[in-house]
Amino acid sequence: MTQGEIEIEMEQESEARLWEGWVGWQRKWRSCWAFLESDVVLVVQTPQFSVSNARTKELDDAFFKTVYVDYEPLTKGECEGMRNFVSVAQPGYTTPCYSTVRDTLMPNALSEMEGRLRELLQLGDGFALTLDIWTNRRGHSFLGVVASFIDEMFNSHTVLLSCEHLKGHHTAENIFHKYESILHHRNLQRRVVRVVTDSASNMVKAFDLPGFDESSEEEGEEEVLEEDGNGTEEVPLSPFQPDFAQIIENMSATYITESNLHMRCPIHLLQLAIKDAINGHADVDKMITRTAKLVKSIRKSTLNTEEADKLGVRPTPACVTRWSSQLRMIESVLKMFERDPQFQNKLKIPEHSKLTMNDVLHLQALTEVLLPLAKLTTAMQKELGNLGMILPAVMEIKQLLSSVPDNRSVNIRAFVETLSDNVSTRFNRFYSDKHLVLAAVLDPRFKTEWIIRDGTVSNQLVEIREMLVKEAECSGVETAGTQ
Repeated sequence: MTQGEIEIEMEQESEARLWEGWVGWQRKWRSCWAFLESDVVLVVQTPQFSVSNARTKELDDAFFKTVYVDYEPLTKGECEGMRNFVSVAQPGYTTPCYSTVRDTLMPNALSEMEGRLRELLQLGDGFALTLDIWTNRRGHSFLGVVASFIDEMFNSHTVLLSCEHLKGHHTAENIFHKYESILHHRNLQRRVVRVVTDSASNMVKAFDLPGFDESSEEEGEEEVLEEDGNGTEEVPLSPFQPDFAQIIENMSATYITESNLHMRCPIHLLQLAIKDAINGHADVDKMITRTAKLVKSIRKSTLNTEEADKLGVRPTPACVTRWSSQLRMIESVLKMFERDPQFQNKLKIPEHSKLTMNDVLHLQALTEVLLPLAKLTTAMQKELGNLGMILPAVMEIKQLLSSVPDNRSVNIRAFVETLSDNVSTRFNRFYSDKHLVLAAVLDPRFKTEWIIRDGTVSNQLVEIREMLVKEAECSGVETAGTQ
């Protein structure tokens, strides 16, 4: 065999070994790939879970409760994140879509809530209603009616009776007509003992019913009335002292007609009293106006906002209809001065918007005067419908205003004196309302302690006790003297 034949034979053997090795690697690769494919299938495949109809309804109800409690959009169930979460929390369950929520879940929940509300209203005998008008950003107005009452087990309840679209002008006739339709729908025509509204002239006129006597020293609320001119301008009357002897003499057995049905909101009266006190003192008014301009200048400029963010304080704007928001605005500005007394110099604002150090001192004193009133207002708002808290709260307001230190500036002392006179004028009417007096005396938190501290009625304790006994006799309740 020649050398060339030997080389050819060796080359053929080498190619055969290479081919055999390649075929072997292919077989191993195919087997490995088949194993990987089978393993991938095991990972991807998930067991099919089934959710019973009862469980699905329970989850749907819980989901819709989340939507209306947290003010979520009706399309919440279509969000990818929500569906991923639900697929892990409850495999096999799919959150409802927008159409299901709108056409099924919402009507069912409304029907169930209506039934529960009807049952709950059967437990009450005397209802105190609160009315207010709210306008959304689209300019549509709604009349909200909230009812507060106590059942036979002395448990207090506060429920929303209605929030209906108020079409047309906000005249007294339209408001009262809507109010009457709501009472008729809830079957409460003869079970309402008190209606609380703000001091807007249309609200006052709407409840100017026969048989109730109400002085009208308050001006209309800041609310802008309609162009039809049906609002009535109120004539201020002089404040009067309560005559409990006359109240006792005129007392009758009819619970509804023996006292004023309509009552102006005490929180709104405090708002008007503070507003009038501010408007009556130009220096205080200008100081608060400059503070508002400073806050507005900061919030309108991104550069000023960045400087304010360095202090860790976000200035709070004021709302016209809430005096407590003006207080929060002042507090936020004072906090900025505490962290950097020279922060105004770093802002790009006009000179007339800047506050002087004298203004800051006056704002601190004004805050010390108004802060306790804000806390008391918050406490009264939490106890919606509790008539027993009104007169003790009025007494507390008078005590707070009378205890202002004498070392305050002349302007602040004059403001406090004006505010105290406004409170006495606007709230003095409440002392002639026997139901408010009795509610405060029967409240175990106050009893007669507030009477002793209140100079307006401190000498009328015997008459108030006699009035309470006569009211109990008219109601058929046995007293210690009749047993």
